[in-house]
Amino acid sequence: MAWNLKQRVVYVDEVVFTKSTIPRVEYAVKGTNQTVDEKDYYYRYFAVVAAISADRGVDAIMVFDRAVTKDTFIAFLNKLRAQTPKQTINVFLDNLSVHKGPEVLAAMEEWKMKPIWNVPYRFDFQPIELVFS
Repeated sequence: MAWNLKQRVVYVDEVVFTKSTIPRVEYAVKGTNQTVDEKDYYYRYFAVVAAISADRGVDAIMVFDRAVTKDTFIAFLNKLRAQTPKQTINVFLDNLSVHKGPEVLAAMEEWKMKPIWNVPYRFDFQPIELVFS
């Protein structure tokens, strides 16, 4: 496959680390209660946005102390744009509402970034088998 060097494909996604990502005790002896000191579970909240590509690996990464908003996502896209100032960037995104907001889409258009939307999540999705001949 020949790559068009004037355009790039970058994959962007977010992850959030909260107290709910910490494993919890699942079982207790019948008739007893498990107790937990809440301060052991109240860690700082982090949201991480990262962009990766086949040609560069990690293109950009930002850490926020709250969930990703349109403003923080636009700041991230600005950082990503600064990494590749002249090339068109095709940005592969999931369907998070922050990605599709009018301000975000306007910034992407202004900065010559084209969204590529992943298929929407479906709970009944069944993978298909690809057969190559």
